[in-house]
Amino acid sequence: MQKAHISAVQYILDNTDIDKIILLPAFIAPHKQKENDIAAFRHRLKMLRIASDTLIKDKKVQISIIEKKLPAPSYTINTLKKLSEFCKDEEPSLIIGRDMYNILDEWKDAKLLAETYRFIILNRKLSDIENEKIKSMFKYKPIFLKNPLWEISSTKVRRLFKEYYLKNDKKIIEKLKILLPEEVIHYILKENLYNDA
Repeated sequence: MQKAHISAVQYILDNTDIDKIILLPAFIAPHKQKENDIAAFRHRLKMLRIASDTLIKDKKVQISIIEKKLPAPSYTINTLKKLSEFCKDEEPSLIIGRDMYNILDEWKDAKLLAETYRFIILNRKLSDIENEKIKSMFKYKPIFLKNPLWEISSTKVRRLFKEYYLKNDKKIIEKLKILLPEEVIHYILKENLYNDA
């Protein structure tokens, strides 16, 4: 979980009617079925817990490992169906970035997702191109947030760690501190994660 993700969660709590957010680390995402450059689930879960520690303290943010208990890969439709069993009063909403919204028609059971769940869309850099096909899929009009544009790039984070392992250059750590909480950086280095990214 990057600093930008933390800011996004706080922004949603401060600027929408949502009073609880459940963070769901993917067990095995459909587009990342090889674990060669992705930290094992237990590490990603630990990093999520470290990064979101201050958010979790106010009880409005929770972490769920529900995807670990579902068949792999972790399709969003399966996760939300299972999550709905625990949300008796109303269906859960799905928070995604505008970049993911723009390719929603490529997701498994995209039409069912769009007809069943409310979508909250975070603004992302270079992702404001409208996909007319996607717009027509929704039963509930998506909520488009006007959040600040934060830098979020897992690829960049892994590349910087690989560079650090090769060069042992402290300046790279300073670059990582812009993107990640220091405690997460320490955990990654201690566990030697992303060394083969």
